Amino acid sequence: MAGRQTLLFTSIKHKLYQDAIDLHLVQPYTIAEMSDVLRMPSEDFNDLPPFPKDFYNVSKDDILKQGTRWPTPDVLNAQRVLMKNFTKYAHEIVLLAWELLNNHLGLPVGTLLKMHRLEGISGDQIHLIKAPPQPPDDRRTALAEHTDFDSITVLFNRLGGLQILPPGDQAEWCYMKPLLGHAIVNLSDALVKFTNGLLRSNIHRVSSPPGTQAGTTRYSLVYFSRPEDDLILKRLQGSTKIPPLAKDEVEEEINSKDWIIRRGLGRRPGIHGTKAFDWTSFRGSEEKSRRINAQVNLAQLS
Repeated sequence: MAGRQTLLFTSIKHKLYQDAIDLHLVQPYTIAEMSDVLRMPSEDFNDLPPFPKDFYNVSKDDILKQGTRWPTPDVLNAQRVLMKNFTKYAHEIVLLAWELLNNHLGLPVGTLLKMHRLEGISGDQIHLIKAPPQPPDDRRTALAEHTDFDSITVLFNRLGGLQILPPGDQAEWCYMKPLLGHAIVNLSDALVKFTNGLLRSNIHRVSSPPGTQAGTTRYSLVYFSRPEDDLILKRLQGSTKIPPLAKDEVEEEINSKDWIIRRGLGRRPGIHGTKAFDWTSFRGSEEKSRRINAQVNLAQLS
């Protein structure tokens, strides 16, 4: 792995895939059916109707009974053992990634692992998404370009639609082809902070599936691995490979929990009031990722 390249997506074959398939068979409720649970208002930024999709987040700490228990629909309560297994297997993939990255960065042994312990209270989540097929004349982007606000994302899905934007001014969107028995793994914004931009979060978006897949409902199952709640998101010490801060640069003092809340609620101006709303609060590391001076083998992405 070249240090200044974007670590794009790594395929990992694992028993976890079967658990992901099983969870896909648990049909998520529609938003209307979950009205007693979902009470957060949502705002749209333009005149277009929102892209029709259902999603639901389940906290890792809730699943493992080590944090706050939230109201949960019966259809998911009945699958707590399955979700627990999925969480543990997904975390094993994340731990492997931390060990590899820790070595490449030359950090003291266990640095990244200690920041992302399974038993540590954090914003780790299972994220379930159901996106029905759209009319041929309205197959627009389902999720606009963004970077993830976590450390590592592990994604399972069977249909196309995920697109990535390689670094460079002339870059074009590329489809990521799902592979049977494999997961898609992506580095995210927390690692940009920890490595002072040495590692970059990949810019991606979700469009309607290509070709004949466009007529099929798209299910996605995601595991977001995030730093423990009380951890301050700053440049890590102890590595000669992580670049120093710029002259007179002062890093923001914000812990992981507050950062996640800020990013998660940043797209809801109705909560803050439009005039007081800070439109930069929800932004990720997109601008840094676009400026990467690295070559990417696009043939590997097809």
